[in-house]
Amino acid sequence: MKKLMSLMLGLMVLLGVAVMAKGNANRNIIVDTQKYSLTDTQKEALVYMYQEEQLARDVYIKLGEYWNARVFQNISRAEQQHMDAVKALLDKYDIKVEVNAQGVFQSEEFQNLYNELVKKGMENITEAYKVGRDIEILDIKDLDERLKDVTPDMKSVFENLRSGSEQHLKAFNRQL
Repeated sequence: MKKLMSLMLGLMVLLGVAVMAKGNANRNIIVDTQKYSLTDTQKEALVYMYQEEQLARDVYIKLGEYWNARVFQNISRAEQQHMDAVKALLDKYDIKVEVNAQGVFQSEEFQNLYNELVKKGMENITEAYKVGRDIEILDIKDLDERLKDVTPDMKSVFENLRSGSEQHLKAFNRQL
């Protein structure tokens, strides 16, 4: 009974990863129930990418409210799905991460970056779109770096995040 409950809990956690594929019918996500042994670097990569996805979501929410621009509102919802996918992996591996209020980060680095990007994005709508573009470029770069040392389940999630960031980058470039 205990094994069955553990299996069901694991599948429920991984279902959160599958949510990310909902809006991207062309990408198949591998729901991997195997629990791998993670290195400290891999654990740090998961925490870092969770915070980076929160950064994107929170900046887009703030700029979407400020400029009433649909592109920010739509992409902020996708960023929430990205956060949920990474959170499912964090939960799978029992890695604790603070779930903070919008615009609040446990890392001083991310807090400062959030404040800087929001300030820049409120200068004018063109700067706001540039902020979106720059966030997606950063996200792609960071994912590429972290994809060099991942487990199969991390690879699946990170590749899907990267694909989403490429689409978001195209959307911001269209606005510019």
